[in-house]
Amino acid sequence: MLGLALQSLGHGALMDPTTRRGNNGYEDDPVRFDSEAWVCHHANPAPNLPLHPVTAGGKATLLWEFGALHVGDCALYISYDVTLPLAQQNYFKIANLPDCKAQSNQNVEVDLPPWLPGGAAIMRWDWYGVHGGPNNPEFYVQCVDIDITPTASAVTPADITAKFPIIGAYPRRGYVGMTGPACADKESTLNNCALTKDSTMPVPGGTITPGNGGGTPGDADDDGGGGDSGGGNDGGDDGRDEPEGCSAVQYTVEEGDTLTLIAAAHPEQQIVWSQICSTNDLANCDNITVGMVLTIPCDPMLPSESAQSAGGGGGGGEDGGAVFGVFCLIVFFGALIAGYIYKRGLPGGHLLGIEAVPAPPPGKPTYAIEAERRTTTTSIDGGVIPAENRRSSFSADV
Repeated sequence: MLGLALQSLGHGALMDPTTRRGNNGYEDDPVRFDSEAWVCHHANPAPNLPLHPVTAGGKATLLWEFGALHVGDCALYISYDVTLPLAQQNYFKIANLPDCKAQSNQNVEVDLPPWLPGGAAIMRWDWYGVHGGPNNPEFYVQCVDIDITPTASAVTPADITAKFPIIGAYPRRGYVGMTGPACADKESTLNNCALTKDSTMPVPGGTITPGNGGGTPGDADDDGGGGDSGGGNDGGDDGRDEPEGCSAVQYTVEEGDTLTLIAAAHPEQQIVWSQICSTNDLANCDNITVGMVLTIPCDPMLPSESAQSAGGGGGGGEDGGAVFGVFCLIVFFGALIAGYIYKRGLPGGHLLGIEAVPAPPPGKPTYAIEAERRTTTTSIDGGVIPAENRRSSFSADV
């Protein structure tokens, strides 16, 4: 229950090759999976950053860094829609990277299909973390602008039929095993593509017949027949249970506030702290000041507690009261632990773990708590330099 309240986030980001953020500042927080930030954190390439060269049929070396080694899987996509807005870009998958926490801070080689068309493209890395449970995933993403050298097997972008928008390509919940779209070549033996071979969301995987070396990016609006709206609904209920009367509200920051506490104080908005950060375009999610006016969004993509409990069957009565009581208990414990984190000198810190201590004092369970805050410093020229994570371990009676 406590994990639901605090969304104990194990932040992560792709560090190499250099991404569109230029690897400056802190950008390890999750994003909403119905937002353009889920396509790429940035709509444009990093200024003055050359395209990263790769060769079709060769290998791409990736390095990602996780602040906490939480369960979840990664994937790699390619798009040739380099001139289109994020929401209009179509992508196709080339790699499944299961249990990617095991490769954190390691060089990971991914096989690039030999049929990739040549030219400028976007390489998109994503990670869904399911440390909050299979129905409470968190989504992380980074993009790299690349220049692909083709081989004699290159196809044209129109030959790749399994393309789709990223928004709508993943389910809202139900992350058990490798989840997500099939690879563009579902029969590929490369990069664990077999793990999602039978996926039909948002479109079924296709098959790729090697070309004659003429594969270069076509017109940006040539979607190759596979770039429908994606949707991701499959004609059924996708869990978009929008609360009645749900709308954004304004909140003025007070002394001692953190985004975690503010989110916990607005349960009716169905949001977590990272959504407040992204909605307000905060450069540093840990840096809010007294008097700052924040927009507290409402997330219709997160089903209400009562909707989850009722399973679509109406609920109500004693079940509704029990759900409300559990929800209040979750919020209470979340705020309590966040308060301990604040008192320990980590305002804005995030919970890494909580564990019951063996043989606690009679009548009063004691828990060992570990928290983390990512801090930054500012250089002389105004750039933001990531500093080491600051952690604290302590005990608390709750």
